[in-house]
Amino acid sequence: MTTKSSGPAESIQHPYQEIGGLAHQGVFGEINEEDIEERLEFHGEVQSNNDLLEIERQLTEDLEEPEPRNSEQVKILLTKDLSEASRLLENTVAILTEKDSQQERSAQVNRMITGAYSCYREIYESKTRHAQQTLDRFLQHR
Repeated sequence: MTTKSSGPAESIQHPYQEIGGLAHQGVFGEINEEDIEERLEFHGEVQSNNDLLEIERQLTEDLEEPEPRNSEQVKILLTKDLSEASRLLENTVAILTEKDSQQERSAQVNRMITGAYSCYREIYESKTRHAQQTLDRFLQHR
């Protein structure tokens, strides 16, 4: 896909606008110039895990927000919800492990929580994989 320009120099001067135009033609209709600039700047930097999780959360949140179908509240698990739940469970297990004098009991509770939460962890991993693949495809076509 190419856009009309007066020459290579013009397209280099306005890469964010050109990428934005391409994004609007594809499946990324909600992406604006600021989003593109932020993503391209991010692509060249070293990020912490928290930065990566925040960016992933923003991407998947934008892709996952449902359109209300009727007056009833539609329930949906967003990756930010799953991430928050996981963080809270990890904190709970850490407190119990640290404070419980009976290590066997806290280890058993840890195993039970980990096992019970595994289905949600799989959902979270699936959603984050999808978001990463979407971002990778976008960056490859820039």
